[in-house]
Formats: sequence, C-alpha cells, structure tokens
Amino acid sequence: MKHFSNAPDVVPSSSDHSSTTGLSRRQILTGVGAAATYLTFLPLMHAEGSLSLPSPAFAGCSPAPVPIPGGFNAKEAFGPRFPDRFFHFFLAGPGVEPSTIFNFKGKVGVQSIQGTGTRTLLDQVTGQVLSQTPNLPFATDLRFMAGQYIGVDGRQHQGTFAVY
Repeated sequence: MKHFSNAPDVVPSSSDHSSTTGLSRRQILTGVGAAATYLTFLPLMHAEGSLSLPSPAFAGCSPAPVPIPGGFNAKEAFGPRFPDRFFHFFLAGPGVEPSTIFNFKGKVGVQSIQGTGTRTLLDQVTGQVLSQTPNLPFATDLRFMAGQYIGVDGRQHQGTFAVY
C-alpha cells in the first residue's frame, strides 16, 4: 500500500453533516490495515496440507490476474482534472461488479468513503499550522479480494489482493 509520510492531514469538516459515522482517520486506517492483514493470511488459514503463499499483487507479478472487462475513463467520467486513464472497475453500488479480477471466485470487500475535509499544511520541524483550506471534497474506494482466479497464463491460482 502507498504511504504518504509528508502528506498534509485531512480532517473532516465540522460543517459536513453528510458523514454520520464519527470515525476518525486513524480508526479507518486501522480497520483497513486489519482487513488487509486478515485477507493476506486467510488462504494460509484454510490451506489443506499446503503452505503455498498467495500470489503477489497486480503490478509486475507472475502470474497476474486478468482485469475485468469494462470500466471507465477517469477524464471522461470526472472531467479534465483527472488522468486520461482507463480503470477496470465500477464504482460501488447495487448490482455492480465489486471485483476487479476477471474469472474470480472468492470473497470481496469494498469500502467507499466520501465527504469533505480541511487540508492542513504543517511545518515539518515545529508542527505549527502554516495554512488550512476548508471544504475540500474527497473520495476513496478500497477493495480487498481473496480467492481463486485464472491468471494471464491461463492457469488457476490462489491470491489475495488490495486495490486502492
């Protein structure tokens, strides 16, 4: 997963009434980390006489899973500020394919978070607030998949994946 050590903190805005979960950023990241750890070791807990490790994630792995057909172009869907790149997944919702892997049989978890927050830029030495920008929109889509899939090599494999 990506780690942003110098990224500014995003704190939910007090004027945002659309979020009623009351979860802090730390609680969300802790939950996501726990889910990723669970899904990483799930195949090992259910292995039947096998100690094979799950296949590595999408980029540069062998054998990689085949992405689902379809999806959307970010620039076309969300406007010119987004990259002209095609994403092989569908935004979460009823009746929508939650997996990003074609020919996949297993468990899928999806967490979609949307809201507004305040960008706070801190001095890295003193910790003093340098600037704040309120009411910035944010959205994130996290997906975890653990199960069997047909890889690009045409063979069946077991794997655990996280997509963010």
